[in-house]
Amino acid sequence: MHALWRFLKKFFKKFQINYIAFGIFLGISSFFWLLNALGKIYTLTVPYTVEYQNIPKNFAAVESHQQQIMIDQTASGYSFLKYYLFDTYFVKPIDVSEYVTDTTQKSHKIKISTLEFLSKNHSELFEINSVNPHEITNTISKIVQKKVPVRVNLDINCKDNYGFVSPHLLEPDSITLKGAKIILDTIRYVYTELLERDDLNSSFSTSLHIIPIPGVKFEKSYIKFSSVVDKKLFHIIEVPINMSLVPEKEQRRISESFVIVSYAVFSSDYDKSMDTTIKAVATYTKNAKKEKSIPISLQNIPKGITILSVQPSELTYFNFEK
Repeated sequence: MHALWRFLKKFFKKFQINYIAFGIFLGISSFFWLLNALGKIYTLTVPYTVEYQNIPKNFAAVESHQQQIMIDQTASGYSFLKYYLFDTYFVKPIDVSEYVTDTTQKSHKIKISTLEFLSKNHSELFEINSVNPHEITNTISKIVQKKVPVRVNLDINCKDNYGFVSPHLLEPDSITLKGAKIILDTIRYVYTELLERDDLNSSFSTSLHIIPIPGVKFEKSYIKFSSVVDKKLFHIIEVPINMSLVPEKEQRRISESFVIVSYAVFSSDYDKSMDTTIKAVATYTKNAKKEKSIPISLQNIPKGITILSVQPSELTYFNFEK
């Protein structure tokens, strides 16, 4: 047993030494291979970041503070390695103060030829073959505030015989935006995320996030949405017709003395006295004889009641034959 242990110990010690030696030689060979590879010339298409600096106070770059152009360029492996390791070394900012001299103007358009810009600012380590796009533009606009209404994206439905008692409540129903004037001038509303509910049979409230707009700051990122849902009650009542406006001789030619009224009302609004409050009036006019009918109008309809039908909706005369 001791002999086996000594053998294994000797074997692993020898293996460890060989492994270390192999690692050293692999590292040395990889280092020389890397030096050789970096010394070669390559042609690659790489992104180049253009930044804007010295933007006047209370102004902002509309498109972005940073823009990218794609450059097809030739350089050594060392140069490309330096680019990827130290990207900021190659970033040459655009001095906005050279283009925006009159801050009383609300906005300023900046157009820059990318080839001309790179010829002045690009590193001499690279040879430029082509650049895309050929021109970059940006708008420097004054920062302002604007209050706009909130619109809710809704897809909500009530269960049968239920309904929304009143308009939905938004808190707040409008919010203040802050951003570049040229952007805010195009915004009439802000919208929330989609709210989906089905078969509602009770009131509810929830928070809804507002859909962000790039380059615009919101006073609040969400609103509170509330909706009152109640059960609908359906009633059919018999209402006597008030004939006080119809001449007595005309009344003799009319057979109906009441109308059947059907209506809907939310359970929270219902009161038994509603049935006796509704009045039906025959609104007689001079043209009644010619038209051979007298329209009926409903009066004293309590708040909260929705009239569904009135039968009959007009009174007709008997036809007398000679």
